[in-house]
Amino acid sequence: MRNSSTLGLAILIPAIALSTSVNAKTVLSAKQRCFKIGESVDGGWNETLKIKPQQALKDNSAAIIESVGLIHGNKAVYPELNYYDQLAGAASWISNGDLEVSNVIQMSLVGTSYGTKSVGPAAVPGLYSMDFSLILQPETKGKIPGGQLVGVKTFQAIVAGQGVGQPDKTYYDKTVQEISCSDF
Repeated sequence: MRNSSTLGLAILIPAIALSTSVNAKTVLSAKQRCFKIGESVDGGWNETLKIKPQQALKDNSAAIIESVGLIHGNKAVYPELNYYDQLAGAASWISNGDLEVSNVIQMSLVGTSYGTKSVGPAAVPGLYSMDFSLILQPETKGKIPGGQLVGVKTFQAIVAGQGVGQPDKTYYDKTVQEISCSDF
């Protein structure tokens, strides 16, 4: 009798432990994804975003995962201009009942990079800082239906011997649309 009780308990414990994860649905897989940011502008800066979640995100309200990203800006002029900014952060599932948004993936991405900015005829060196919130619809059949990128990119001029200049901020509130990463 004791052996059958022990066997039954040995089968029941893993089943209980797995029951919560069996019901959880993947809302963002761990594969690399790319997005077009906003609308394309002929002759203007066009941006794309690549993200790589470090693991799949489930629809558990307390789930959190690490994520990395890369934003690419391109201006089709001669010579062509490009920039790449690295991003790192975390993503979580925002379930029903949140006062701001619900049933979405919210990913915080921050980063810094050194570069230049054209100020009149000169290129001024400085530091770019990015602070973004990427809000995505849950994955459906392996695709992300859409989302929004909200945040700010700040350029701070840093000139040796002269200190820093006034920050120049660019605010984002743009839609994102999933694209093939070959188009990144």
